Amino acid sequence: MNFDELSILPVFNWKDREKRIMRVRIYSLKPHASLLLLGTFSACYFLAMIVARKTLAPDDLYFWNALVTLVAMSFTFCFFGSEQLFLRFSGVSRTGQVRINRTTLCLMGAALVLFTVLLAALSEGYFFQLGSYAIYPVLELCVGLFVFVYNLLRVRKSFSTAQLAANGWKFTILIGVLFAPLGTAPLIIMVGLGAACVGAVWLFAKNRNALEINDDPMPEQWKTLFLGFLLSLFVLMLLNNADRLIITRYGSEALFSEYVYLVTLLLLPFSLLSNYFGFKEMAYLKRHYDQQAFVRKTLGVGALAAGLFLPWFALIYMAQGLLEVPVEVSYALPCLVIVTCRCAYALLSALFGLKASPSRMHITNVISLIAVLLAAIIVIESEVTIISMLYLLCAFWVSRSFIVLWAIWKIEGY
Repeated sequence: MNFDELSILPVFNWKDREKRIMRVRIYSLKPHASLLLLGTFSACYFLAMIVARKTLAPDDLYFWNALVTLVAMSFTFCFFGSEQLFLRFSGVSRTGQVRINRTTLCLMGAALVLFTVLLAALSEGYFFQLGSYAIYPVLELCVGLFVFVYNLLRVRKSFSTAQLAANGWKFTILIGVLFAPLGTAPLIIMVGLGAACVGAVWLFAKNRNALEINDDPMPEQWKTLFLGFLLSLFVLMLLNNADRLIITRYGSEALFSEYVYLVTLLLLPFSLLSNYFGFKEMAYLKRHYDQQAFVRKTLGVGALAAGLFLPWFALIYMAQGLLEVPVEVSYALPCLVIVTCRCAYALLSALFGLKASPSRMHITNVISLIAVLLAAIIVIESEVTIISMLYLLCAFWVSRSFIVLWAIWKIEGY
């Protein structure tokens, strides 16, 4: 082969190859972009808890912990479960336009107003006593927007944008905590939450034309479904927050702040993991269900959570001086049971929610509610401490897991 023949051969371009590899990598990450965003925002929240612990005065730290508890409760229950009717009854056209009847939206609005009034009355009268009723309408308006825009975008399958709407506050509130020592901490933190609210409004404005409101009648049995969603989410709210309500009611502000910080450090990563497992399993179960495979997977998820928790607990235990959190070895057992049950329960809940009838949901939720109340009464009548709260949370998740497992066992074909 002479020089002329060589000159007509294609030249290998390393820059083009690198660009192609980069495009392939970006394309392969797209299906997981929403999960990456969720993990990033959770890391922001995790960091915000550490910064708040290290920089805020005791009163401001109590306000911060009370606020994030109220946000968590509101995310679960601010619409009394009516947002589930929005998810169930809305239709999506081929162009991505979401159609929903006006009655469902009015029900959501009325539920948000009622929840705001009840939350303000109960919080100021019995629990957090933040000292200003004006906080609650602002808080619930923000959270209501987050939840509504999140569900609207999720229905349209805009999963990454939906994560921005639902979890962007975790970033803006981190910025607020960083600047809180420079001024009035509660005001600066609320401004951070308000900034996320502005972002949610902007996302909604961009997608406003995608929402079509009609005057169609409500489907049959919507009241029964609404009651089922209301009970389910109320039980879920208690499972996640009853321990905090008890410790702020029957303990001190300092104990409440220490407990919230400790639980966040020890359990938050596994809460994210359980949400991911439940989300993925629902997609699998819609296509196929095999009892033996499901049992193996559930046991495997529980074992994985337990195996990950032990080194995580050891890491937090060794770094307790740096993190400014007292961690005792006795905390390991209840926390181990909590994360194991919670991650395994994510799969059980996906299976139960897929096929359970409304009546069976009602029975399961009522039994769970009774179990939660009995466990709470036992702890309140004894002594409210961090270890007793951890065992209470442990009792919550163990009882809920076995109640749902029993209910699944009763469903024919499962």
